[in-house]
Amino acid sequence: IGVIVPWNSPTFLTIMSCAPALAAGNTVVLKPSEVTSASAFELVRLAEEAGIPPGTINVVTGARAAGEALVDTGVAKICFTGSDGAGRAIAARAGARLASCTLELGGKSPNIVFDDAPVDNAVVGLLSGIFAAAGPVSYTHLTLPTKA
Repeated sequence: IGVIVPWNSPTFLTIMSCAPALAAGNTVVLKPSEVTSASAFELVRLAEEAGIPPGTINVVTGARAAGEALVDTGVAKICFTGSDGAGRAIAARAGARLASCTLELGGKSPNIVFDDAPVDNAVVGLLSGIFAAAGPVSYTHLTLPTKA
């Protein structure tokens, strides 16, 4: 299974994509973002230390060309998390060789805030959901405003 993950939450997203593939008895070729490759190598080291056989999870590094090469290889399935545009390109490339793919694409999710909801709480929850994993916002900044 080819797994391509983005820069935000690279360890969590890698685990969420690799775990089902490994549980089903597959090996994985992981292509992390070119800016988070170190976390992928550390995750593989920890997996092997925990007993996953060496070579079960393999890491390839690089930018877009590395991802395209992975999609075009003989992997049976591609799991991709990232942008809509890249997802379309991956689906087309995988489809051309009848490879299965699972896409978790970017964008912001719509939210419903009911009339009786405390708006201040809703704002904090929405901001936390959008930006908490992006890096520039820390949880310490996402606190409820105090009323005088």
